[in-house]
Amino acid sequence: NFYGMTWSDNIPGPVKIELYKADVFYSTIIDSTPSDAYHLWIPNVQETGSDYKVKITSLASGNDFDFSNAVFTITKSEINITYPNGNDVFQTGSDVGIVWSDNIPGPVKIELYRAESFYSAISDSTESDWFYLWNITNNIPSGNDYKLKITSLASYNDYDFCDTTFTIDNPNAIGDESNQLPDKFELS
Repeated sequence: NFYGMTWSDNIPGPVKIELYKADVFYSTIIDSTPSDAYHLWIPNVQETGSDYKVKITSLASGNDFDFSNAVFTITKSEINITYPNGNDVFQTGSDVGIVWSDNIPGPVKIELYRAESFYSAISDSTESDWFYLWNITNNIPSGNDYKLKITSLASYNDYDFCDTTFTIDNPNAIGDESNQLPDKFELS
């Protein structure tokens, strides 16, 4: 989530903006920014809470500062894949609606994993509007060990995988015949 901070002052020069949780210093938002009465911020916090405040301090004089008038809440960014979320079977050539929920800003990327390893990109960037229509191409081999991963492009630390694997069935795939036993055996 984005937060737009506004303030008014009559001081010259830049300011420092800090985050406080329960009236205790938590982190520095920015060491120095012009005192132009606005700063856009994307929180990178590990703890959710409803007891956050911002402190703005003049860099010209560390004695000139002010805190937010009231506390505010920060929630952790979250992505949650709801479909497919495992144990589904899909045919190559079909369309599947990928569905998710999130509270993140900006676009996401959607990737296909197989056996816990990256297999291919489904979309390098799509709006995070909670739906993407995926055409399962015919070049994907059959397997029951596929998963999806959706990642925020604003913060690569925000992502979700399907809870369990799903199956892709490719009836047109040419199988690996090197491990098959022969039907007949003949001596001559």
